[in-house]
Amino acid sequence: MAMTVVDRGRKYTTERDPAWPARVYRTTFTVGDSNFRDGAGNWQPVDETILDDLSVPGFVAAADKQQHAVRFGSGGERRWYPRRNVPGEYVETGKPDFWRVQGGGSWRPWNLTGLTRGSNTVAWGTADYLVAVTNYWGGTKLDYQLTTPSAPSRVRFPLTLVGLTLEADGTLRSIADQTIVGRISTPSAEDANGDPVAVSQSYTGGHIELTVTPGAAVYPIRVDPTFTDGYGGDVFTGKDTQVRSGAPQDDYNYGIYTTPSDSTARKLLIQFDLSSIPSTATCDSATFTIHNGGTAVAATHTVYSIASGNSGWVEGTVNAATETGSPCWNWKEYNTVAWAGSAGLSTAGTDYESSSVGSFTSAAGDAADLEYSTALTAARVAGWFGASNTNYGLVILSSSSSSQFFKGAENATTGSRPALVVNYTLAAEAGPSLPPGGRTLVGVGL
Repeated sequence: MAMTVVDRGRKYTTERDPAWPARVYRTTFTVGDSNFRDGAGNWQPVDETILDDLSVPGFVAAADKQQHAVRFGSGGERRWYPRRNVPGEYVETGKPDFWRVQGGGSWRPWNLTGLTRGSNTVAWGTADYLVAVTNYWGGTKLDYQLTTPSAPSRVRFPLTLVGLTLEADGTLRSIADQTIVGRISTPSAEDANGDPVAVSQSYTGGHIELTVTPGAAVYPIRVDPTFTDGYGGDVFTGKDTQVRSGAPQDDYNYGIYTTPSDSTARKLLIQFDLSSIPSTATCDSATFTIHNGGTAVAATHTVYSIASGNSGWVEGTVNAATETGSPCWNWKEYNTVAWAGSAGLSTAGTDYESSSVGSFTSAAGDAADLEYSTALTAARVAGWFGASNTNYGLVILSSSSSSQFFKGAENATTGSRPALVVNYTLAAEAGPSLPPGGRTLVGVGL
């Protein structure tokens, strides 16, 4: 069909086909941004690809087709602009140092080696360590993997702030207008078994420092700090996370986890923002898609609409760590507000609506990145339209005690992130039909 783009937003793209009846549209909603505004104020598709770029001295590659922009040097340097169109505001990290324990201890230059580059990643690695930076729609992720005990467990990066201040909780604030433009999240770490490992982060003397305490951890150990644009991600729009039962995971948030999962002891929470569709529109159909993110298990995954008593849950900004105010198994808002019914939002009719809105199955041996899909109850989805809606998100329950991992909003592959495709008909009105929000036709034929 000759689909034509008629509207774009950060998390949706609206299309229609000339062959369809008047006022019929299709919008694809994503949890992560699908579009960004360019320098002229026009919406463009997000492209997280890192390309060769020598336009700024000292840097050799860049990615600037999302809400933020980032530049990379050949020796581990990075310059990150939380607002891509504000070149006078950025955070720059220089070449790192490592702590040499011999001789009483001292900081030594760490010459990263083994440079490789993927479509949206830059990495350095040897037999002892792997340092990788991933560019994605909401910021940049630094992953430091200690492959063996010989890898440095204490490292630091010189940090330069231009046009920004860094607050004690990791908030980045614009000096010019006091807007909160980003965040450096609290790092988390886990070992080869997925068990948490102690890690601390500090900002002193112009350096941001990471210290890992391996203890009895099983190598490799992965450390995961993240720079995110916006304050803690998009709290009131699209979001996803998981909650997990089991000491000490009962109180852990997984807001920036790239492969959230479900099982009888884990639940996947996800929410799309459909407020751009007028509340008077009719939902003709809605299809939810999500991709296999790991070893698949034989299970039925049932989708429910979260009940109003659990409205307002946020995504969180950490991976396998506690965070005040963020959701986990025991709390809707850690250490403050409990789930409406019971831990793990487990009570039908109170934590989630009793009637399911869809379901899909997975099977052992499913291919990596396989897409799962289910039609959602159209009448329920219609209740998510407009500014005043009854959309509190979805919770996915599994029939299996084994964990099924999925590709979440922070996954490196844009096309593999969760999506919701909604077909709908606008109400009849005087004058020409308009796409969501009353915008005029601005797109191009696809």
